[in-house]
Amino acid sequence: MPERQYELMDCLENGIIGAVYRIGYANSIDNKFGHEDKVIGFNNPKTRKIVFIPYGSMIRMDGLEYIVERGKLKPYEGERMFEGKGVIVNRRIFTHDQDIRCLRNNHGISSMLDFMEKKAEVIKLNDSVTARLERYFFDVAHNKLPPNGSFKDNLVRYGLLKK
Repeated sequence: MPERQYELMDCLENGIIGAVYRIGYANSIDNKFGHEDKVIGFNNPKTRKIVFIPYGSMIRMDGLEYIVERGKLKPYEGERMFEGKGVIVNRRIFTHDQDIRCLRNNHGISSMLDFMEKKAEVIKLNDSVTARLERYFFDVAHNKLPPNGSFKDNLVRYGLLKK
């Protein structure tokens, strides 16, 4: 199964300025049958959870600074599942994967694969209300919201509403 860039619904923690994470693989449960997507993202070595670093944030690796971009959308590459008339589908059938070429610096854009297991220090988080709204509306338009969340749950998850 091909890799894809992490999305908010894959992540179990939010990034913190000054924290150091490792770039690596994580498996994201894709549907009620337990099928998994192979995701590349930022892993917290202490908690072993995948961390959401908002797109537009800045990280430092090997002394160089990179901006984490949302990877370009590409066609979904994976199994599509249907179950009888009840139509239980893999949630990714209606969306596109985000490319793992998403780390930009002065020399161009790089793939997360080029930095596997490297330490990445968060030096700036792009977590303004405007950035949260942009993420939310992009994810709504591209069917990237968690499949089991209510409208209120999703607003809380995106930091647009307090619990």
